Amino acid sequence: MELNRDWLAEAVVARRRKDRLEPPAPGQIARLVGKAVSTFEERFCAATVCGCRRRPGPGWTT
Repeated sequence: MELNRDWLAEAVVARRRKDRLEPPAPGQIARLVGKAVSTFEERFCAATVCGCRRRPGPGWTT
């Protein structure tokens, strides 16, 4: 799944406004979104690899 960084940045600002908190500076938003995307990708890959090891598909040898 492709993550839209602009959408994520807008969601951060909207959430902060909803919570009546001052939005982070643009540089902070970029770092926050970058870290969130990186963490998502690491967890997604780890879950995918872990799932493949547990349940091999047809034609796979263990």
